[in-house]
Amino acid sequence: MTDWIPNWLHRRYIVLWKEFGRKKFSFDEAQDILGDDPRVVNLLVAGLRKGGWLTSEKDPKHPKKKLYQIIDVKEVYEEMKNDVQVQERSH
Repeated sequence: MTDWIPNWLHRRYIVLWKEFGRKKFSFDEAQDILGDDPRVVNLLVAGLRKGGWLTSEKDPKHPKKKLYQIIDVKEVYEEMKNDVQVQERSH
């Protein structure tokens, strides 16, 4: 399920999408691109992942770190549209 996200997350999502597209990236790469404090980037990836806008997996080269991947905005909105349609039918 995909959820709406706050504007501050959405703006950063767009920056990451423009930079990485569907390529996987690290926390450090995201921080470099965004120029945000690590705490803000941590909140960002947690919020995007929870909302269904980003996936994460363990980095095979660095087991204590993760790799992230942005979900295409078209996929996100399509899933949100489907969720709304299901909710409308259940009422």
